Amino acid sequence: MAERVGFIGLGAIGRPMAKHVVARFGATVWNRTAERAQRFAAETGATVAASAAALVGQSDVVITCLPTSRDVAAVVRDAGVPWRTGQLLIDATSGDPATSREIAAWLGQRGVSFVDAPVSGGTSGAAAGKLTVMLGGEAAAVARAHPVVETFAAKIVHVGGAGTGDALKAINNALLAVSIQAAGEGLAALVKLTAPLGNFDRVSVGFPGVVVHGETLSAPNLHEGWRHFPLAKELQKRVGEAEERLQHLAPSEGVMRRLPPKA
Repeated sequence: MAERVGFIGLGAIGRPMAKHVVARFGATVWNRTAERAQRFAAETGATVAASAAALVGQSDVVITCLPTSRDVAAVVRDAGVPWRTGQLLIDATSGDPATSREIAAWLGQRGVSFVDAPVSGGTSGAAAGKLTVMLGGEAAAVARAHPVVETFAAKIVHVGGAGTGDALKAINNALLAVSIQAAGEGLAALVKLTAPLGNFDRVSVGFPGVVVHGETLSAPNLHEGWRHFPLAKELQKRVGEAEERLQHLAPSEGVMRRLPPKA
């Protein structure tokens, strides 16, 4: 029997991901802004659940794609949500490892499996169904999640236990933010030193060349990424979490102050 799939969260990334899931599984959807869910259903033929609880009640596999792990925890632990033994939650939120592990443990006590599945590739990757997805969870749960995740992914990697997908995504995002800032500082320094920027094209090799000339800093990708997911806010969340657990990371606050504020 085919899995009955439900998708919660139709935001900038979730919406195009959900389109691929609906095309394969005919999924049920729910969004906190009901009008957005109704528009999505009109375009895709998806079924709209009356509530998150209703969606969980009629799904075997539930996908969440929400702003934070706290939002996921609030939905998961809602007293009216009827989780039952044998269900699977795939959380595609760019979440934090600690909360994901707490959610996994809470669901595990109720016989529900959990896989954290943060994605990389932005809105364009989601629309094309070519995201990279980092899966954290037990092998059996990951294997079950795979056919659902592959509807919107080009690369799927099982990176470890619950929370490890979120950990890898957090570090990846932090390194991306630092790389973008470093590229900007370097190019600004060249201008101040009166070196023509055109010469950088002729001599840059290795990682610096990739950052400046690759897809990361292309105008469409940089605009979309900053518009939907401001890296300053993202890195602030990651830094706050790290400092809570690893006090020696406190100097990273200096980096935060130099990132551009949220538009």
